[in-house]
Amino acid sequence: MSARNILWGTLIAGVVLFVWSGLVQIFPWGVPSAAVLASQTEGQTEPFQAPNVQRLPANALTSPQFDAEMVNRVSTLITDNTFSWIVTKPLAYYNPLLYFAREFATQIAVGLLLTLVLILTSPLPNRQRLLIVTLAGILAAIATYGQLFNWWGLTIVYALGVSFNLVIGWIVVSFVLTRFVLKA
Repeated sequence: MSARNILWGTLIAGVVLFVWSGLVQIFPWGVPSAAVLASQTEGQTEPFQAPNVQRLPANALTSPQFDAEMVNRVSTLITDNTFSWIVTKPLAYYNPLLYFAREFATQIAVGLLLTLVLILTSPLPNRQRLLIVTLAGILAAIATYGQLFNWWGLTIVYALGVSFNLVIGWIVVSFVLTRFVLKA
């Protein structure tokens, strides 16, 4: 396989995965599963343009020290009744242009690796190549979301849902690549 095939495979896979990752956000385990809370003293921003923002009084869930202690860190928070894993970023992190650029870069990297797997398996029939990618997707999903289900307490619906998204996305991309770009 040529460098041109690698480039085209990577680009096509990255774009398809990027579009797929956006489309699947409408599933119940995607964006709709997130509780959107706002507790601000000023600048009532709509960082997610969510229709069901639950507005709470300022400092209802935070103290002035929360941002200083939590921003740009993975933290845990223990209350009388709960244990939480919290990833906290400044509001500027959720700039839609940068958010999508980082997602696109991630999917391009995955696209490159899937392209390389399909090139390495090119002597095999397409059915076996797709089976290998399916098994790799299941492996990646279990290794990632199974671990997060355990350690972070992801809901089973979310963990299974995003695992489904990953595996199906990889299968779709691999089908497109083996059919049109990286033929055996």
